[in-house]
Amino acid sequence: MNNKLTAAMYLAAILPASSVLSAEATTRPNILLIIDDDMGFSDLGCYGSEIKTPNLDRLAANGLRFTQFYNCARCWPTRSSIMTGYYAPQTGADPNRGDGTYVPWTKTIPQMLKPLGYRTYQSGKWHVYATGCNSAHNGGFDRAYDSAQGWLLYTPFYHALDGKMLPRAKPEDGYFVDQAVGNYMIDFLSEHYAQHADQPFLPIWHSSARTIR
Repeated sequence: MNNKLTAAMYLAAILPASSVLSAEATTRPNILLIIDDDMGFSDLGCYGSEIKTPNLDRLAANGLRFTQFYNCARCWPTRSSIMTGYYAPQTGADPNRGDGTYVPWTKTIPQMLKPLGYRTYQSGKWHVYATGCNSAHNGGFDRAYDSAQGWLLYTPFYHALDGKMLPRAKPEDGYFVDQAVGNYMIDFLSEHYAQHADQPFLPIWHSSARTIR
């Protein structure tokens, strides 16, 4: 949602497909990836923080907790590494080439999962220079809400739905980026259950600490 990955943490939770999907999809798990910006691991209650983070603590209680985590110190190289599995200098993302492309052999997570039958969704700050595109939708996600200006909480001038620019929000619109990112992801998953319940899914939620905690 809002976002520098200067002190980042991401949680990946693999959910049994049988708990939410029909029998046809039970051979492939659903995968949930949350990128929670501007946090160090010691900011989480499950690691002893005095800050209350009950939602993240519940995820940790039913998953794995790691004792080491490394990032690339800035948002776009770290996201590029998460999305491709390669260090950012290998893919042309650090230093930022600025042309919206990785090296030709690079693939992103949704591009790798699509042949396996997955539906993929992204909501939040994109800021990833992925194979020949500048938007999550063009980078392989089936549905995507991109918000690039995390510091403009109420009036972003760049945000896009499925690769198409949306009008700039006005103060009187009641827009708030954290709420918008969460609402779009809920819409995507609701649509998934209504129209694609026989397929496993990968939602990637670029969140902020103030919202998901």
